[in-house]
Amino acid sequence: MRRWRLLSSKVLYFERGEHGTFRPSSSYAGDALATANTHDMPTIEGFWRGRDIDLRREVGLIGSDEEVGQARRDRDGEKRALLETLVGEGVLAHEVAGELARDDASAAARAALRGAVHEFLCRTPSALVGLSLDDIVGEAEPVNVPGVGNDRFPSWTRRLAMPLEELPSHPGVAAALRCSRSEKAETHR
Repeated sequence: MRRWRLLSSKVLYFERGEHGTFRPSSSYAGDALATANTHDMPTIEGFWRGRDIDLRREVGLIGSDEEVGQARRDRDGEKRALLETLVGEGVLAHEVAGELARDDASAAARAALRGAVHEFLCRTPSALVGLSLDDIVGEAEPVNVPGVGNDRFPSWTRRLAMPLEELPSHPGVAAALRCSRSEKAETHR
């Protein structure tokens, strides 16, 4: 890959250290594309709400209540680890992390979370950072559930919940669009 100057892909959800902690932004590879997720994974909002867990149950990928309970407990640990990383990196305020730790977190706090994830990714040394429109607008529903036929989930048919005309003025969009890479942009030209 290096010889052909191909970038690897570094996905936040997979960049984990010991005991499930999230790797610091500085540990990402420079010859990579850094993203929060992919089209086959939950959006940040869907991850936070556990919508992917609900969908896996609805389409039969998770069968028992015990499996669902374990998936939710695992997700709670992942969410705590993500908050610790984002607060530790200085991209998320302690107060917002405290609100996000509760089930009734406001839309503003969830938008701040998405912005913190984006700022975290932009701090990586990765050559490129990809921000998903679904993450920018706070979409919880996935566009795709891999391995499931259209009879169980209508993959690739969902429209954005937010009309495009609202994007420029929506406060949640503004909060989620945090990415300062101006120094890097000049370096990589």
